[in-house]
Amino acid sequence: MSNNISMIATESIEIEEKCLIGDLVTIMDSDFHRLDPAQRWQGSDPSAPVRLGRNVWLGSRVVVLKGVSIGDNTVVAAGAVVSKSLPPNVVAVGVPARVMIRELEEAAS
Repeated sequence: MSNNISMIATESIEIEEKCLIGDLVTIMDSDFHRLDPAQRWQGSDPSAPVRLGRNVWLGSRVVVLKGVSIGDNTVVAAGAVVSKSLPPNVVAVGVPARVMIRELEEAAS
């Protein structure tokens, strides 16, 4: 893990072995407030656990939102916002993060 990482869990953030997490990464399992202005001060929407599989690499300034699962060996490029789960063995980029055309070969155990 690099420096200045924020992990905010109201329920659960699970990080498997051999993950690389770049600087200024934020991982959170809750929105912390409701979008509806009339309900904004009435607590948050339900949280949802986050899971990073084995050997995941999160580049600098990646944001991982609630309910996301990132599959084994996946690389998330710098600056991406992961709002939906990602499969194993892919490279994801962008806002919101999307799988690039390229898939990675599964790592030998």
